[in-house]
Amino acid sequence: MADIPALEACFVLIAPLAAKVILLPKTAPLFNENTIFGNCHNCHSGSLQGFILNSKNCNLAAMKTCTHCHKDNPDDFNYCRYCGADLTYVTVNKVKSFWKKIPAWAWIIIIVAAVAGILFALIGSFIAVTTIEGIASIVLLVLGIIGFGVAPLRKPENPGSFTRAIGLSFFALMGATVDQTGNIIYNQPVEMCFCDEGTSLNRDENISNPMPGTTIVQQDFTCFDDMGNPVKSINMFAVLGIRFLEYVLLGYLLIAIRSLIWKLRNNT
Repeated sequence: MADIPALEACFVLIAPLAAKVILLPKTAPLFNENTIFGNCHNCHSGSLQGFILNSKNCNLAAMKTCTHCHKDNPDDFNYCRYCGADLTYVTVNKVKSFWKKIPAWAWIIIIVAAVAGILFALIGSFIAVTTIEGIASIVLLVLGIIGFGVAPLRKPENPGSFTRAIGLSFFALMGATVDQTGNIIYNQPVEMCFCDEGTSLNRDENISNPMPGTTIVQQDFTCFDDMGNPVKSINMFAVLGIRFLEYVLLGYLLIAIRSLIWKLRNNT
């Protein structure tokens, strides 16, 4: 005797299809996979039960609206998945994407906001690099870690003295020109070399606007005594020279750290 749950499952699947055949004058050949499913094989996974359970997961970007029951079907269906009506000659309704639904006035606001955001970011980053100590140092340190292969870690190689000199020189020139403000660590050698005993180094910036739309930022390194009086103004080229040497040493340090990490990982 047949298993009752299995019979019930078959009845649940077959009864709706049989009702469609009886009630509708023009329906699909119900057990022809190509006529019912069309080309949407991802919806039914090769079985009628899979089609019934998963047909709503099809791509709904382009739809066919059934002229009989007025329900939507995927564009590659030949027959309505709800009532079985013929969809061969039904026009496909293409659904507009989200971006195409945005009106022109909204696009104007988006474009203006994007341009303003980019300009604000550029101006803000310029001001931060030229006025706040440590910002440029952090950015260049991250770039150095990536460029010299510390993270992500790359196998140490010997590119030759000339090639290594070019890489270190470029890194040091970037450090000397971009990181003029330095930080509390990088500015210590400047103080040790140029400020006399009993004086301390203070960095400030002089901002001028000689012409409309032009901004010039000059770093001011000055040694002050205990009373807060300026004692010596340090030449900016001397500061740039020290900064250049600092970044050369930083480059060699990153190369050494890369080799050390590589050896430790290989030994373990």
